[in-house]
Amino acid sequence: MAIGDAEVRHRGWGRQWFLSMAHYLFLDDPRTQRLVGEPRVDQARVRSWANTTPWEEWGEVRFPHKTAVLMVLTRERFFATFEG
Repeated sequence: MAIGDAEVRHRGWGRQWFLSMAHYLFLDDPRTQRLVGEPRVDQARVRSWANTTPWEEWGEVRFPHKTAVLMVLTRERFFATFEG
């Protein structure tokens, strides 16, 4: 998720980027019902974004190269957060 020049990364836009990517993926193909992520368990910044968005942590997964947090976002939960 480290995208762009070093001068503009980590400026507090991660949460918005996180939600924007999810929005794009849901709109790109209306059949998409669920997004799944697996950041490393020590990625505190990504986990903090998840705690302030509709993403849910479903537990930990052990891979040969890392221990990850299984994160899930459903279409229904995502769009429900924007209903008035």
